[in-house]
Amino acid sequence: MIVSGTVTKKMMPVIVRLYNQMPEPKYVLAMGACASGADPSKEGYNVVDGVDKFVPVDVYVPGCPPTPQALLHGLISLQKRIDQTVDQVRPLVQQGTAGSHPGTGARS
Repeated sequence: MIVSGTVTKKMMPVIVRLYNQMPEPKYVLAMGACASGADPSKEGYNVVDGVDKFVPVDVYVPGCPPTPQALLHGLISLQKRIDQTVDQVRPLVQQGTAGSHPGTGARS
């Protein structure tokens, strides 16, 4: 999920519900100073301090607005994190499925 821009208190329940409905694995990218809580507009009564107070954020993209280079770096960082997760899960899946189904082995 990419959270971009200022997040208001009215939006927060919907964002949390969307996060909870996401299938595993869940990844969140907070794009810009507005989403991470370092925005000057957070002085308003209706603006949350940061989306990370409500959902776990994996990658922060700095800037207000973020530069294309910063966004690309954030996406590459997120891809590396996904690759690490896949590399950790792959051996477990291969161990668990090898010969576990009846009829998959050699016939006698």
